[in-house]
Amino acid sequence: MSVRIDRMAFWRIDAAAVVVALCAGFGVYSLVVGPALKARAQERARAEELGPQEALREQQENSLRRAVDRLAAAQHELEASPLRLEPVSQINHRHAKVTELAAETGLNLDQVTPGEQTPSSDAVVVALRLTGRGEFPAAVLFMARLHSEFPDMAVNGFRLSANPAPGEVKGTFVFDLAWYAASGDTEADRRADVPLQ
Repeated sequence: MSVRIDRMAFWRIDAAAVVVALCAGFGVYSLVVGPALKARAQERARAEELGPQEALREQQENSLRRAVDRLAAAQHELEASPLRLEPVSQINHRHAKVTELAAETGLNLDQVTPGEQTPSSDAVVVALRLTGRGEFPAAVLFMARLHSEFPDMAVNGFRLSANPAPGEVKGTFVFDLAWYAASGDTEADRRADVPLQ
């Protein structure tokens, strides 16, 4: 018995298989490959768009990290510092100590004039003007000792003048000082915050 195979039947089967394979391939591409390629293209576009923003974010994070490190170092340095600001309520006591220092160095004070109190972020700056008479070496000694004994005070300005009259050795001086005091906002500080008259 001989089996005759019809060639036409094979072509029909082959054509149907090719159509089924093409439909399956198109379906797989439409449902799997196409969306994956589209998603990848969108990710690339987003990455290109976010690239400069990501670099800026990283730069700002590094800047913030450095600022936090500097703040921690400054706080550590401040805690280790022996300098402690006295409360502004001690203004009369500070005036007395500065007056005592002037007398010890040979200056004769004519007037001690308290000035404005200017609050800053972490202290109150209290102005103080000293006027009087004394010799130049005494004024230099006063400034040197003021710097060493009162590190919370600064000399904002000074004026020295001498009288050229014979026998007159002492000149006049004006010192404009600034005292950096701890700001206090308690009722006791407000009551004691009355400058010398």
